[in-house]
Amino acid sequence: MNIALINVVGCESSTGKIVSKLARVYKEEGHVCKIFHGRGKRLNDGLHIKHGNILDNIFHYLLSRITDKEGHYSTLFTILLIKDLIKFQPKRIIISNLHGHWLNIPLFLTKISEMDVCVSWLMADEYPYTARCTYTEGCEGFKSKCLICKKFKNIKYQYFVKEKYYEALIPKTVFSSVKYIVDNAKESTLLRNAKFDIKNTGIDTDYYCPVDATVLKKRLSIDNEKIILLDVAAYSDKRKGVSFFLEAARILEKDNRFVFINVGYNGIIRNLPSNFIPIPYVSNQDELRTYYSMADAYVCTSTQDALPNACVEAISCGTPLIAFNISGMPYIAEYPVLNLIDEISTNELVKEIQKMNKKNSEISKKTRAVAVERYSFSKFADSILKDFC
Repeated sequence: MNIALINVVGCESSTGKIVSKLARVYKEEGHVCKIFHGRGKRLNDGLHIKHGNILDNIFHYLLSRITDKEGHYSTLFTILLIKDLIKFQPKRIIISNLHGHWLNIPLFLTKISEMDVCVSWLMADEYPYTARCTYTEGCEGFKSKCLICKKFKNIKYQYFVKEKYYEALIPKTVFSSVKYIVDNAKESTLLRNAKFDIKNTGIDTDYYCPVDATVLKKRLSIDNEKIILLDVAAYSDKRKGVSFFLEAARILEKDNRFVFINVGYNGIIRNLPSNFIPIPYVSNQDELRTYYSMADAYVCTSTQDALPNACVEAISCGTPLIAFNISGMPYIAEYPVLNLIDEISTNELVKEIQKMNKKNSEISKKTRAVAVERYSFSKFADSILKDFC
């Protein structure tokens, strides 16, 4: 079977890693796969096909800022993508993230609805059931056609355009995600007649496993007695809440038990607390796996999120989680693998950290066992092909 995977990026970020892994798994099973994307690296591996370039992305972004119509431009590259897609003749289309200033979404999805295909839409965020928001931030406008919006103008136009091209798409599509996203989607006016399936994400639990971190500890000059806290996220992404992580480090700077590591830090370097180690973005997954394994706890400070891959990768490496009780986080695992903080607050985060001890082999084994049981990639990949459109 020919399977097309659609995502904003080809191999980067959590969604890029997922579609790339899906394509490789399906290829091993005898399917023919192509990943169509518009941003990120241009790969010549026979799987990834990029339509777009940085200039078009910038142009799309600027037009979106002027007109407040994100996802309505990049028409030329969208037409080229559609031509390649029709030529490929897929029987299954797997959609991940469409937004991101690279695709004329109304044009693309209208054409998809005319094709003889089954569509599986993996909802990585809340965009599929809102007029244009990636995350609702507590707004429930999606339950009443997004008619009033404090963030965007032209919201009514964008909603009704989306409603129109959804009419033909919905009957041939299964929308899936974690329970939090699916429950909200069922209440939306856009997807009220859609088919849904609750799916956790999948990761390569054989790859993301505990590894020796002795060399990394020495490189970072971390004593064996230290309790290591890890957060993998960009400081500049407000939704990821790394500022809470940094402020917790400031408050606990004189507590010699802890060291804080932020992989992906892109904030100001000067005046950081002495117990805070900023690490630039790490693309090497071997290195990232070692960070996960080295940590005594992975601290997810997101204030809105579906089900972050980094959290699942961390528990697969035997490292328990601390997270705010938001969005899809409570569905990842249970205590003691997951320690939830009910209030989004630096002080509450500090209190939770102060209760911590170094992880031992028992908690590490229990944590990894949850990941292996719930997030097997083969189970995840099989469940997508079982979608009955």
